[in-house]
Amino acid sequence: RFDIVVSFETLEHVKDDLLMIKTFSRLMKQNGYLIISVPNNYPKDDNPYHFQVYNRDRFIRVLEDEFSLIQMYNYNVDGIDISTKENEHASECFLALCKKRSD
Repeated sequence: RFDIVVSFETLEHVKDDLLMIKTFSRLMKQNGYLIISVPNNYPKDDNPYHFQVYNRDRFIRVLEDEFSLIQMYNYNVDGIDISTKENEHASECFLALCKKRSD
């Protein structure tokens, strides 16, 4: 079992994103952490290897069954900032710090 799982911009590349999140959770220790990122509204037509498109709300929904969100960040070439509904449009990618929910 792992204390921490890190997955940067991989979730959009799998057909079953919920299965991937469940697998991360299954492989983690009880109080494990997930650090994960996805592109913000990156069109599937622009990348033939993307199966999923995420906005902030969809990303949170995919995570919430298995993980509690500690903090969400926006990041892009200008830096990193705490993500809110008001500033999500300015983000190239979202970065989530999550803790595994209790079994």
